[in-house]
Amino acid sequence: MRFSLVSSILMLVGLAASKALGPRPAVESVPAVDISLLSPRLPQPTVAYLPEHATPVRRWGRAPPAPATNDYMNHVVCKGINFLDAFPDTDEGAGSLWKPKLPSAHSSYTWPDLGAWGYNIYLCDPHGRDFTSNNLGLDRALRELGMSDKATEEGGRIRCLHVHHGDIMARYPHNNQRIPEDVQSYRGPDNRVRRVTGAYFVIGINADEGAIFTINVKGPSYTAPERFPPVPFDQLPNLRASSDVMWGLWKRYAPANTINNLKWYFVVGIVNDPTRSVLIRAMNELNEELKPYPGTWIGMDTVYGQAILGTPNAVGLGYFLAQHKPELGNLRVTGVVVFHGDTETKLPCLAFHVQPVPEDENKKDPDDPQGPGGNHPADWVGPVPPSLEVLGGCEGDQEHIDGSCSVSR
Repeated sequence: MRFSLVSSILMLVGLAASKALGPRPAVESVPAVDISLLSPRLPQPTVAYLPEHATPVRRWGRAPPAPATNDYMNHVVCKGINFLDAFPDTDEGAGSLWKPKLPSAHSSYTWPDLGAWGYNIYLCDPHGRDFTSNNLGLDRALRELGMSDKATEEGGRIRCLHVHHGDIMARYPHNNQRIPEDVQSYRGPDNRVRRVTGAYFVIGINADEGAIFTINVKGPSYTAPERFPPVPFDQLPNLRASSDVMWGLWKRYAPANTINNLKWYFVVGIVNDPTRSVLIRAMNELNEELKPYPGTWIGMDTVYGQAILGTPNAVGLGYFLAQHKPELGNLRVTGVVVFHGDTETKLPCLAFHVQPVPEDENKKDPDDPQGPGGNHPADWVGPVPPSLEVLGGCEGDQEHIDGSCSVSR
């Protein structure tokens, strides 16, 4: 009797809740909305103001992962070596490091392509562009580097942009209600209609002083499964790499005569577990603590620097430099500063130092089997730490060129 009464009450509560919330609409009952028809694309994408508090929320307070395994360290070290080999090489030589090999490493995507592939570009809201301890915690580090510590809206030199795959502001004409990203679509340059993924790239550009900031990034490959229903892989935009998005912004805002002036590349507030696992292992074996800026400098002539360059949060920089040699010339990463921002969460940050490749180190002999920059595993500077001896670098002389960890997408 008591069980029957409780069951009846729960059933009534459930019915009331379902009426209040309404059933989730069937997929086929929700018409797709081609947002490119609502607001036709211009030859150049426009930049709109992002609504207040529209900056994507980062996942704060996550427990740190275990240190990276030997297998994963081997993977990221090899990937880092590939990039270091590509930096002093020619465009054609860098393309040969791809899997499959390419006649050229160059990526031709630019600013207009962002709009063509379904992206909208917004100025960051005040919170998203706050470089103080209230959000990003980079202002002191930037001042010590002699750089601007504020967004352009606050009188600084950092242009903070939110590139979004979809239209945050799209509304139905008949009732002015927001159009959910789950039903937004667009027609790409290949004339195919695709659904948007809701991907976002929050990036800071300081072209005057040569700095790029990756503030909050979640690409289409990660957001597509979160849509309802999930966006299938064959509907992902061809332009989806963070390096291509960054290049579109950098080329748009950097003056032509200083486009190769990149000096610093910052990764802010890292929550990616594979990257953090590499940082934890590197810092443990270097007997270093994660500290505020100036943090710990790790050179690219060490396995730890090479490993960090091969992590998910750094490969965007590797591709950025390797795929734009005609415009940038040969730039390379010399090292990385590992530190935490001046924030309560103390999430790790990275600051990669970028410099031109010295003329005498530029690759000239395409038949050089050891690679252009002295980055063959046998040339690593200093003794290999005992815990990394099992890695043995890349297996075989050609592993870092054609092997499983070559610079494939």
